[in-house]
Amino acid sequence: MSQQIISKSAIDRAGNILAKEKFKTYEEWVAADKIFDDFRQAHLQPLTSTTIAIQNWFRSDNATYIIVQRLKRKPQILKKLRRLNTRLTQLQDIGGLRIVVDQNSDVDRLIEYITSKLKQQTSIMSAGPIAETGAIPVNS
Repeated sequence: MSQQIISKSAIDRAGNILAKEKFKTYEEWVAADKIFDDFRQAHLQPLTSTTIAIQNWFRSDNATYIIVQRLKRKPQILKKLRRLNTRLTQLQDIGGLRIVVDQNSDVDRLIEYITSKLKQQTSIMSAGPIAETGAIPVNS
């Protein structure tokens, strides 16, 4: 299985086709839908790696917390593209994680802890293909 690189302009075009429902043929819609889904899915691996890294940081901590991650669902992404009239590659909240703590006082402590950990290293993990090029590799 070879990898094909999908450019930022192709990703943005796919987002535009789906958000504005501007496709001429079924095949064009299918191609745009696949690019969109691949772009969204490409956010899962770095998000999961970041979540695991933060969980590993917290292993020695006795605080009670829950880390939750999510990818924004396709309908919500399309609504946001319509509402903001923006490009798909400009969205910054396709994936995210949340740390839920028992007490408000834990928030400040965790901010300090995460900040100090980030200062000790250059990154949580390797940036990956999206951050490096803006494009995504796709198995074909």
